[in-house]
Amino acid sequence: MTVKAFAYFIQAQLKSSAGLDVRRSHVYELLAASYGFNSFAALHRDHIFTEWPGDQARPALHEWLLRERCTRLRLDTGRITTVLPPMLAAAHIAPMGLSTLFDLIRDGDLETVSPGLLEAVRHAADAGHGEAHWILAGLYDPHEIQASAYWYARQQAGKMLSGVEAEWADNERKRREYALLQEQHLAAAARLGHLEARRVLAERSDDPREWYTLAASAGDTSAMRALVEDDQDDPQQRWTWIYLARLLGNDVLASTLRAYHEDGSDYDDDVGGPLHVAGGEALEVEPLDAASDRAAREAAQALFESIPRADLDDEGARTDEDW
Repeated sequence: MTVKAFAYFIQAQLKSSAGLDVRRSHVYELLAASYGFNSFAALHRDHIFTEWPGDQARPALHEWLLRERCTRLRLDTGRITTVLPPMLAAAHIAPMGLSTLFDLIRDGDLETVSPGLLEAVRHAADAGHGEAHWILAGLYDPHEIQASAYWYARQQAGKMLSGVEAEWADNERKRREYALLQEQHLAAAARLGHLEARRVLAERSDDPREWYTLAASAGDTSAMRALVEDDQDDPQQRWTWIYLARLLGNDVLASTLRAYHEDGSDYDDDVGGPLHVAGGEALEVEPLDAASDRAAREAAQALFESIPRADLDDEGARTDEDW
């Protein structure tokens, strides 16, 4: 249920059960106060109304803040604080932080995630949250579906199928729908700044430069390394990425090679066994002339300052001594 629908429901309940005629905008503020928020705008910023799973404790009600909000809005404090809290306590719906919502749904699938939580994450995606699109992209995983393109083609050609053949053909239709939905949600997440979505699209793309550039410009140092490896014809741009990565505390020229065991842990000679290797060797990049080097540093600094501080560590910008 959307917050709009829930507010309408509460407004109607206040009218029918207590004869209270409360404006819709005031209902939003009463809901926010009931759950401890100073305004509906504060609640709506990173929370969404949804059905809470039975094993999750719902947020407590803040009747003192509700009373204060009623007074400020010049509403009937006595009657509202008497009837509204029981209504909310009886409802299965309450605001949930987006981080909590995403954690609850992240490792699930479309068969196990509750319809209420799935609806909530879709509303979050519609509201422009990149992480919601990223999670939906993971839920619509076409690789989890056993299907047959052959039987699907035969079905599309008009052949009547039954049994396993019909099931495989139907699954192929579903697999194609999921593949399209996954691409749409990945693209939406990438446009909204989700770095992992940009990286995935870059890896899938025939021309990944666009997605790597978007990711690098937002602070993704692995994308910067990919661009340094690729930008052979633009030395100044290569050094811009190198300097930006250094501002972010990462040396993209360093070797990323690592040896590991089958379980992914770092390789231990004392343990022995099969050795697996991942990563790349150290990169060698020709130095720039003084003017180009200065331009690359300035461009890197400008990019660094454009990255939201929430995406950076607490150290902030580095000085020229850290280049």
